[in-house]
Amino acid sequence: MTCRAPDHLAFLFDGLSRLPAPRSIAELGLDASGEAALSAWATRAGSAHLRNDPAGFGLAFLACATLVAREKLGDHQLWPHVFEWFRGKPAATLFAGQQPGIDLKSAIECAARRFELRHGFGRGDDEHRWYLTVLLQCGLTRPALARLPDWLAGAPTWRAVDLLLHDTELRSESFRAMFEHLRAIRLGWETDLPPSPWLAGELRDAARLAARARLSLGTAAATGDTPSIRIAAGHGAELRFRIPL
Repeated sequence: MTCRAPDHLAFLFDGLSRLPAPRSIAELGLDASGEAALSAWATRAGSAHLRNDPAGFGLAFLACATLVAREKLGDHQLWPHVFEWFRGKPAATLFAGQQPGIDLKSAIECAARRFELRHGFGRGDDEHRWYLTVLLQCGLTRPALARLPDWLAGAPTWRAVDLLLHDTELRSESFRAMFEHLRAIRLGWETDLPPSPWLAGELRDAARLAARARLSLGTAAATGDTPSIRIAAGHGAELRFRIPL
């Protein structure tokens, strides 16, 4: 990234600039102060801000949408939740109904490309590119944890999850590591889930519990491209297992 972000986006820009590309907003591990800064930004940022700085506006909007998706996104119902979060704020005028308008979509794409975020542009049909881009920023969501036992048992995952795990261009090693530990917990090989930026706040404990739910479904078999996980066996020994992704 060679551009200079506006001051109100400095905490986003500085964090993203330290991450290898492609990158996702979840990898910033936004804390309460970051969330508060985004809420403050949303109270004043509208169409004039978008026209003056499409990439900066799109980045901040994507960060807000990521926070909303993390808590609300279940069965492909994203934009109504995002619109509700922006209701009464200046950016609400940039929606067409409860969907992003043309200028807002353009700003999202501009930000994704400028800041080298993982995105869905060039993948899939037109109407799902922006949805996929937001999902690639957060990975797992609180409502999606209800599906985690099925995914760990081998059921097809959401497309964004599959891309973060397996795609040669978009895969994330930190996301894969988090998923690997969830599988190990399901198998009883681990009891604690290490901290991960993909599982912010209470989401970490919720994911750990979800990994052990409905054990009767089983756990998918290992695949050839799965990284190994090391578990201490005592007396200096080390056991190595392969966890399916």
